[in-house]
Amino acid sequence: MHNHYRLSYFSKRATCPAPEIDRILSSSKRNNTQNKLTGILLYDDKSFLQLLEGDHNDVAKCFLRLAADPRHKEIDVIFAMPTQIRLFAGWELCALDVSDKRLDLLKIWSRLKRQDKTHQHGAIERLFLEAKPK
Repeated sequence: MHNHYRLSYFSKRATCPAPEIDRILSSSKRNNTQNKLTGILLYDDKSFLQLLEGDHNDVAKCFLRLAADPRHKEIDVIFAMPTQIRLFAGWELCALDVSDKRLDLLKIWSRLKRQDKTHQHGAIERLFLEAKPK
């Protein structure tokens, strides 16, 4: 049995120009590889929506770093739970700018956070899996 853990969060994005996003993605991929974390990050010009997977302690440490990062505002944890499998095994960081896909992450989260936790969890995982490159 694996000690996998899955955490998903939504945050509003502080002013962060495109070159800064590129630096974030580069260092995140490097750190995730080093810490054996996998997952997906969806972002647009206003928001971040991310799912992290890995060892419970490594996911928790990563999330604490993210929560302290001033580029994130108003972080909401959508779910955090143990799991038997990784949805994004082999993806140190699948990062997708969804601005051009007409997805408004803030609107999606505003709608979902009024739902019960079970519905939020399922809807967010489906969104991530549908966004994952084939």
